Amino acid sequence: MTASSPTDGPDGAALARLGREMTDRSWWQILGSYAVGAWIVAQAAETFSSLVGLPLWFGRFVVILLLVGGAVLSITAIVQGAARGRSSADPAVGATRWLTWRNALRAGVVAFIGLGVVTAAYMMSRSTGIGPGASLRSSGELPSDVGIVVADFSADDEELGLALSEALRVDLAPVGAVPASVMAQAASRMDLSPGPVGIGVAREMAVREGYGALLAGELSRVGERYLITVRVEALDGRELLSVREDASGPDDLLEALDRLSRRIRERIGESLRSIQQAPGLARVTTSSVEALRSYTLAQRAMLWEGETDRAAALLEEAIARDTAFAMAYRLLGAIRGNQRNRSAQVAALTAAYRHRHRLSELERALTEATYHDDITSDRQRAIAAYQTVLSIDSTSVPALNNMGIVLQEIREFETAVAQYERAMRLEPNNVVPMVNLLYAQGALGDASGVAATIARMEDQLGESGLVYEMRGLWAAATRDWA
Repeated sequence: MTASSPTDGPDGAALARLGREMTDRSWWQILGSYAVGAWIVAQAAETFSSLVGLPLWFGRFVVILLLVGGAVLSITAIVQGAARGRSSADPAVGATRWLTWRNALRAGVVAFIGLGVVTAAYMMSRSTGIGPGASLRSSGELPSDVGIVVADFSADDEELGLALSEALRVDLAPVGAVPASVMAQAASRMDLSPGPVGIGVAREMAVREGYGALLAGELSRVGERYLITVRVEALDGRELLSVREDASGPDDLLEALDRLSRRIRERIGESLRSIQQAPGLARVTTSSVEALRSYTLAQRAMLWEGETDRAAALLEEAIARDTAFAMAYRLLGAIRGNQRNRSAQVAALTAAYRHRHRLSELERALTEATYHDDITSDRQRAIAAYQTVLSIDSTSVPALNNMGIVLQEIREFETAVAQYERAMRLEPNNVVPMVNLLYAQGALGDASGVAATIARMEDQLGESGLVYEMRGLWAAATRDWA
C-alpha cells in the first residue's frame, strides 16, 4: 500500500479540478478573480477579528498571506503559460513542474491553517497567562484591581507632552489609568504646586494613594519625525512593559499614539474584542494635536489651578480648531453650568451630545449621562448611562458620585448612599463623595451615619472650613440652633 498525498482525497480532487480550470484561464482573469476574492477574505477577517476578539496582528498577517498568495499565483500563471504547448521532454517544463496550480493552492491552504493554529495557541497562552501571549493581568504581574498613575511625558515641547499624556490617560481608562481629576485631588493632598507630574512625583503619588503601578513616557524629536517611548513599572521599579512608536510628523502623532495605546492595552490584558471595536484615539479625543493641546491645558487650569475663566478660553480655542471636539464641549458645558450661564451650558452640552459618535463607549456614556441629567432632566436615562460607564469601568469614582447625585434628585437616598460609600471605598481620601454622602444621610435622618461621616472628614481634613460648614448644616437640620 502506498502512502497517500494530502490531495488524494475528495478535497485533493477539488484542488486538482480547480487547478485544471485555472490552467484554461488567462493571467488577467486569474489575477482579477484573486483580487476580488482576496478583498472579500480581508473584509471577512477584519469583521471576524472584531467580533471574536483576535490579536491585533491577525489582520496584518491575513493581508501578508494574501499578498504573498497573489505573487505566487502570478508567477505560477506566467510559468504555466510559458510551459503550455511545450514537449514534456523540454528541460524548461521539467524544471517548473513543482510550480503548479495544485501546489500553489495547497500552499495557500496550509498557510492559512498555520495562521489559525498560531492564533489559537496565542489565545490559549493569553488566557492561561503562560507563554509568549500572556498579558500582565493573566500572568498575575499586574492585578486587575490596581490603578495605574500616568506620569506626564518628558518632552522638549512641554505642552505637547502634557497633551499626549492626557490623551493616553483617557484611552487607558479601561485598564485602570487614574483620571486627571483624581490625580489633581491627590496632588492637592500632597501640597504640590501646579505643574507637570514627573515620574518621581507619579511614583510617590502611587505609593501614597495605594495604586499599583505607574506609566512614564518620553517624546523625542529627530528632524521632522517623533519617537514615543512608554514603559509601565511596578512600584518597586521593575519594568513590566516597554513599547515605542514612530510618527512621521506632527500630523501623525495622534495616530502613532493610538497604535501605541492599543499595544499597551493588549499587553496589559484588556479584552481583545474591546480593543478591536473601540474607535481610534484620534477620534476619541480629537484629530487635531493643537486642539488636544488646548484641551489639556484647559483641564489642568480647571482641575489643578482653579482658573475656570482661563480654562473656558482654552476650550473655546480647542473647539475653534476642531468643531466636532465632543469632550471639549462637555468640559465647557460643565464650566458654564458652574458659572450659572444656562444658555451657554445648554449650547455646549447639546453640541457634545450631537458629536458623541466620535467618542469611546465610556466617554459617550458619560456625555449622555450629563446631557440627560442637565439638559433633558431625564434622570432614568442619566442613571442608565452611568450604569453603562460602570459596566465598562466599575472603579469610576466620578460615575459613582454623579449617579448618587442623580439618585438623590429622584429621592432614592438609600441607593445614593450605597453609591457614595462605594466611591469612598475606592478613594478613601476623596472628599467629594464624602460631602454628598452627608447630604444623603441627612435626608434620611441618619444621625449616627452623619456623625460618623463628619468624624471621618475631621480625620481627613482636620479643623477646616468645610468641616465647620458640615457641622453647621447638620446642626441647623436638627434645629440645634445653639
